[in-house]
Amino acid sequence: MESAPRVLDQYPPVGRPTPPAPPIVIRVSRPRLPAWVNLVFFLMTVVATLVAGTLLTLDDYTGKTVRDVILTPGLWTIGLPYSLSLILILGSHEMGHYVLGHIWKGFAFLAALLFVLLYLGYRTIGWVLARSGARWEVRGLEDWASLPALLLLLSVFSFASNAFGSSFSRYQENQADVYGLEVTRGIISDPGQACAQSFQNFGETALVDPDPNPVQVFLFYDHPTVASRIHLCVTYDPWSKGESPQFVH
Repeated sequence: MESAPRVLDQYPPVGRPTPPAPPIVIRVSRPRLPAWVNLVFFLMTVVATLVAGTLLTLDDYTGKTVRDVILTPGLWTIGLPYSLSLILILGSHEMGHYVLGHIWKGFAFLAALLFVLLYLGYRTIGWVLARSGARWEVRGLEDWASLPALLLLLSVFSFASNAFGSSFSRYQENQADVYGLEVTRGIISDPGQACAQSFQNFGETALVDPDPNPVQVFLFYDHPTVASRIHLCVTYDPWSKGESPQFVH
């Protein structure tokens, strides 16, 4: 009759080195768009800017419509200078965000702003409850009845922080505009005029308010106004003044 194995026989003897466990490798796959999707969007951008450039160059004197231009590819060459200038300007602007480190700076700014927001809420809620807690029948911060007061304070501070966040975003967008003007100098004959014309066309097409209220801009605009961006495009010229450009030397 075969004897049952002892429990201690299932474990290695004391003193014998245990073989290391194999490393655990976790592979995280990121969803990626197929390359043809990016190519399709780029070609759509090229066609749209070619059609827009053709219509703007013809200046409506010929009575051509968008449908006429689309169905007549031979006319697209008229809008080619506008299309290339616009794509270079916009591409340089977006590249400026990457080169100037705006992505990680934006995350750092938002983290710091969130910390200040939470700290102000923590410091203020005690003062509010000490002043009005008895009237509201709130025993303290640990009382669930204090939650509406805390949410109200966070809402007030969030509204204020939105103005600071918008100001920081406008500052970064202005830097990217300057970078785009500097990096396209020498590639486009007059990048300032091309930039100004693109913003002018955008403002007219999107029916942008040409002169918004400064308070509204300070509180809610995360991009500079169209008027200020046009002004930057036509006035930024440090080379003619013997000055050094800000980013591209």
